Amino acid sequence: MTKNFRNIHIYLSLFFLPVALVYILSGSLFILGFDDDILAQKQELHFKAEAKEGQEQTMLFEYLKAQNISQPKAKIIHSENDNALFTIGTLRYSMELERLDDENFKLLITQRSILGLIMALHE
Repeated sequence: MTKNFRNIHIYLSLFFLPVALVYILSGSLFILGFDDDILAQKQELHFKAEAKEGQEQTMLFEYLKAQNISQPKAKIIHSENDNALFTIGTLRYSMELERLDDENFKLLITQRSILGLIMALHE
């Protein structure tokens, strides 16, 4: 009976030890002031386009197709900050569209690294 519990304990610790080490690493990086944007590639694009109120999503997908920029796989649309019209994508690859004036838009493309994803998981 004791031998079975010892074996169960060994196999569980083999799984949870790497998880604990990753948690320690990400926690230490948080203490040092890093966040989920560590090593992230950010690209900011400014462009002109005509889009009526509520048609920004269609306009964005047409712009991405014309510029040969890869679209996020997830089509989940939500608003993250007050200035942005909406944000699409996942934590790994996301786009945030902001209207500057009637015809000018700003597109922020964020592609996070594996370390950034681990930091977001810890957060």
